[in-house]
Amino acid sequence: MEDKPIPLLKHLEVLRRVLLVSLVAVAACSLVAYFYYDYLLAIFLRPVTQWHYQLVFIGVTEAFLTRLRLSFFSGVLLALPVIFWQAWKFLLPALKRNERRLLLLLVPLSVLFFLLGVCFGFFAVLPAGVKVLLAMGGPSIAPMISLGNYISFVIKFLLPFGLIFETPVVVLFLARAGLITHSYLARRRKYAVLIIAVASAALTPSPDVFTQLMLGLPTYLVFELSVLIARFVRPAPVDLAARREGSGFASGIWSQT
Repeated sequence: MEDKPIPLLKHLEVLRRVLLVSLVAVAACSLVAYFYYDYLLAIFLRPVTQWHYQLVFIGVTEAFLTRLRLSFFSGVLLALPVIFWQAWKFLLPALKRNERRLLLLLVPLSVLFFLLGVCFGFFAVLPAGVKVLLAMGGPSIAPMISLGNYISFVIKFLLPFGLIFETPVVVLFLARAGLITHSYLARRRKYAVLIIAVASAALTPSPDVFTQLMLGLPTYLVFELSVLIARFVRPAPVDLAARREGSGFASGIWSQT
């Protein structure tokens, strides 16, 4: 039986269900994280406390809002399996039958690579960045670090690492769908190096070259891993007659609308 295009209203209904399930999962996981706030806070403060700095809160509601913010971010991390499953599942109607089995691989890989990126940023880059930034005040000035500002800084700092480490998963999906090739990526390697250098300088909190390399080098290695993946991934077999009729991933996205 051939796959049929999905009407727009049905497509929007699926999107609503995806968002609702993801939000419920995040809310439930955030509630769990809320009760483990003290343990989570001790982990997030380690890049500062290991250098013997103290944090303060300077507003009446700052401690409570920080608790909510950290619980929500931790809830998102805990709910990643559900979020990525729903996100990839949203693309399911646009995939051919022989492409849909790829979801069973993409979901755990998406979770794994995102968490690897967050862990790398937290354990490898953040401590050095915090030390350099706080040392810029000089020995005669004692830093007064606000708890709310610090947690917001850490969350904004870690998210790019998680997203960057998703590159191999996206390339795997696009290569399998026949939308990208190894040669396409290889020909654009020099542009990738330039973009990575600019992004590393913009995203790292410290202006020194060492900290920028700590983001730029792993990002380039992730890009090379993506090129390698595209080299060994073969596009899914395509029915030429079906392609002329507009099926498959590339045209399936448009056929849903």
